[in-house]
Amino acid sequence: MFKKPLIPVLILTLALSSLCAKLTFAASIESDEAAAYANFIQNLVTKSTVTKKGAFCIFGHDAVARSLAGGAGNVVIRDDGADAYRKCRAVYISVESIANLKSRLGEMMKDKILTISTFEEFVENGGMIQVGMGRRDFELTVDVKLLYAAQIKLDTLSTNLIVN
Repeated sequence: MFKKPLIPVLILTLALSSLCAKLTFAASIESDEAAAYANFIQNLVTKSTVTKKGAFCIFGHDAVARSLAGGAGNVVIRDDGADAYRKCRAVYISVESIANLKSRLGEMMKDKILTISTFEEFVENGGMIQVGMGRRDFELTVDVKLLYAAQIKLDTLSTNLIVN
């Protein structure tokens, strides 16, 4: 009497558990990739010669920003005001934050603040460094003129990753 209704429930349970396992695996890959980006960006900021003193600030809440926020050191989240970046030596800008900060990228350059992001066309929109994944390693798209004007120097290993 219970066999017929129980079989469809078991099949549905197996299908749902398989789907949940796949979603969990996909989320862990995204988390692992974001952690790799965050680690690379943290090292890039640490090894760069920046004349301005201050914190490494994060604008936004994407997966990379969350990974950076969990890091040790002077990583600070600044989403509480338009001028919060003035106390930063470097800024990571997530894609959802660029709309609010795009008009401020020129001011950040004048204040000699290193600007970094991972989304396409960040450099074309006035940012200094865009971090992307290449065939084997991270790649950097860099606006050399902005770095030079802000007196920011990348370390030798980072300059080897520049693709533009």
